[in-house]
Amino acid sequence: MMENVEEVKIHSSKTLLSKCVRNDVSCYVGKTVSMSNDEKLDILDHLWIPNVSYNFPKSGKRNLKFQHSWLYEFKWLAYSDIEDGAYCKICIFFPSPNICVGKGSHEATGRLVLDKYDHWKNAKEDFKKHEKTDYHKFNQLQEKMSYL
Repeated sequence: MMENVEEVKIHSSKTLLSKCVRNDVSCYVGKTVSMSNDEKLDILDHLWIPNVSYNFPKSGKRNLKFQHSWLYEFKWLAYSDIEDGAYCKICIFFPSPNICVGKGSHEATGRLVLDKYDHWKNAKEDFKKHEKTDYHKFNQLQEKMSYL
């Protein structure tokens, strides 16, 4: 587990969460709407990334766990030490304005965006499905535009 426990502050000096493990992606779930693009990009540049030797916790009857290689395969993926779960950092920091998106508003955000993802058995398949959703594609465009 991470040992850096301190208050996380954003540029506007508002405390985002007190006593939160610094730079853990889960600290920002649902809290990025009022941030400027500069604030978001700064936080993204400093998100905690587990090192290659990090020992991810095992879960379930099959003792499955998050795989470090997924962070290289899915560049948008972030791991939360606090939650022992995965999140889409693009969808957290550049969320589409609607909770339900896609043609006919049929795609609801959930795991990886509003909730941690920790169903490791199907992880790669589910990550591939996530990156094909309309809302993820829209959020990727928003992130790219934030650099302009």
